[in-house]
Amino acid sequence: MPATAEAQPTPSFPEIDAVVARIKSNADRWIAVPVEQRVQYLERCMDALEVVAPAWAEATALYRGLDPSGPSGGEAWLTELMPTMRCLRLTADSLRHGGQPPVPKTWTRSDGQVVARTYPTDTMDKLLFAGITAEVWLEPGKPGTQGRLYRDKAGGSSPKGKLSLVLGAGNVGSICPTDAIYKLFAEDEVVVVKTNPVNAYLTPFWIAALKPLVDDGFIAFIDGGSETGVYLTNHPDVETIHITGSDKTYDAIVWGGDAAEQKRRKASGQRANTRHVSAELGCVTPLFIVPGQWTDKEMAYQARSVVATVTNNASFNCVAGKIIVTASGWAQRTQFLDALREAFRRVPPRKAYYPGSEQRYAGFQGAYPNAEVLSERPVGTVPWTLVAGLDADKDEYAFKNEAWCGVIAETSLDAHSATDFMVKAAAFGNDRLWGTLSCNVICDPRT
Repeated sequence: MPATAEAQPTPSFPEIDAVVARIKSNADRWIAVPVEQRVQYLERCMDALEVVAPAWAEATALYRGLDPSGPSGGEAWLTELMPTMRCLRLTADSLRHGGQPPVPKTWTRSDGQVVARTYPTDTMDKLLFAGITAEVWLEPGKPGTQGRLYRDKAGGSSPKGKLSLVLGAGNVGSICPTDAIYKLFAEDEVVVVKTNPVNAYLTPFWIAALKPLVDDGFIAFIDGGSETGVYLTNHPDVETIHITGSDKTYDAIVWGGDAAEQKRRKASGQRANTRHVSAELGCVTPLFIVPGQWTDKEMAYQARSVVATVTNNASFNCVAGKIIVTASGWAQRTQFLDALREAFRRVPPRKAYYPGSEQRYAGFQGAYPNAEVLSERPVGTVPWTLVAGLDADKDEYAFKNEAWCGVIAETSLDAHSATDFMVKAAAFGNDRLWGTLSCNVICDPRT
């Protein structure tokens, strides 16, 4: 498939109805598909993805203004192709174990809370991501169980077939297909994906990668703008909704289309859309820098790591670092900020491909006219920009507005020890920063 695959035309409402009806008609048939056949679907999708991957990666690189054949072109492979393939592979592996794959390690904390280490799972994980682990901390009092859906089905209890609407993200091309796979295999719901216009150029690649499931009527992709989205979120055949995107879009779906209606409904708890809606929304993601004694090498490494969270995908990530939180009493605070500035200066500015990013940047320029611009600004880019020294006790613009461009702010808390800092950092993150999606804590092992 060429990197310039032709996008789908936006369908009319009757055409949308026909697609929805076709996928909906297969909801009960999907419920009855046995585990072995589901694994085969995933294996066939992996084969299909392998074929289409080079063209998909090239299309993403070109759209983002990157050289597909250079080092920067690897971003598409690492953020889109690898996560999609990994999702297919690990889902298949989970199903081979009846929805209960082996967990590397579990233990119970002193308060009775169960913790499960889920990563690394094998030698390849350990080699590729040395030193990185992932854990699931269950709700206190809950047992460590897996795969309820498949346990129940093995016991003869199957859910009723449902149709889910996935409103796709516009920033990262792996999110649409992996959300669809999750809905289909983890929640047993057939899926209509309404793509985001920003990355709808990838729709032909998604269809090609998931062709076995698309051909058999379990997944469909529909391109279109806000009118298409509104029509689908209110479609009588849609039973659940998942959205990756803006909190404003979420509020419009759940609470109504205008601010007054939203305020009234939120106060009364009367939702405009009563369907089950799950969502992954944005956040002013903090990076809590725990005070310690860092070597020059550690300082440079962590500065590069922070810069990477901002510059990856031109900062069009919901989990991109947006506010650095330091301790005012940290003796190395100035050294760290200087290392950060130097790391930013080494990264070329990126194409501002996401609509509205330049307007977002203008908002931060208006709020902070003395912000430090750390790169050049060719036409069509947003420069890497640092807003340092914000007052943690004030209602700062940067605390309640996600930049969604190459801006990161910095503030310090009145703390001199790691313990004091972390207590205050938790309160600051929970009470002062907008959003609850993500945070990052950087602490040296000695501390």
